Amino acid sequence: MNKPKQAKHDVRYLPDAEVAPLLAATAGPVIMVVSTDWCAPCRLLKPVVHKLSLEFAVPVFFVDGDIATETKSRYGVNGFPELLVCQDGRLVGRYGGFSNAEELRKVLAGFLGRSVDGSSSVAELAFHEAYERADTRISEIMTPASDALDPYIVAVAPEMKTVMASINDDLAAGRIDKTEAAARRKAERDRIQAPFQDKIDVLVKAQAEALEAYDVIMDDALAQFARAHSAGAATPEEIGSDSMPGLVETKTDAGFRRQSCSIEDHRAGIDCG
Repeated sequence: MNKPKQAKHDVRYLPDAEVAPLLAATAGPVIMVVSTDWCAPCRLLKPVVHKLSLEFAVPVFFVDGDIATETKSRYGVNGFPELLVCQDGRLVGRYGGFSNAEELRKVLAGFLGRSVDGSSSVAELAFHEAYERADTRISEIMTPASDALDPYIVAVAPEMKTVMASINDDLAAGRIDKTEAAARRKAERDRIQAPFQDKIDVLVKAQAEALEAYDVIMDDALAQFARAHSAGAATPEEIGSDSMPGLVETKTDAGFRRQSCSIEDHRAGIDCG
């Protein structure tokens, strides 16, 4: 299998052991994103959160959800991406999953005690247009494969629900542990989906193509926004930035661009994209 092309907005993950000291030593707000390389919504979020870091002048760092066990436990992270906003080392907001760029902008502004109403600069509008173009391109690439697969998924849904409920019952009763449950979920899913695995493979290929197209558009959009920002054309008006709101939790609904990737589903071999 070919290695996915590296996007310009790819990140270096902060080691788990360095997270707590960094947060304790950082005055003011900081954005922490718990994500993974295999999570499609994480990949969609990365260029957007980099842009927001520039716009709001708030540092951002990423933590690898596959290995950052201490951080995940401390903050109760069970899916990816999970965006956590801390102020002077204290958690003040969290946002799970990824819906779209504008929603994330408004949510993050709320966490930071700022306003973005009526503050769209030329740079902001250009970034928004590029994001919409990238989002449309994803749909154009993925919709045919998704539509071809949907009838098969609907047809096996009752059996899938029954089988998964049985596994969950065995887990709850202590007859199997989490590792065994994950293995059984994967085995049963593979068995049930085997007759139309070819259509799943087509969708997986389409997703990879869609994500690469998204990266190309968003790499350029982020670079243009960074240039405009450095020239002083992208800073929004900040209102109430001296005060931070209390802890706020935001979750997004399901869908390729609206879901978070479950750790348990990934262990069971389920493609969250």
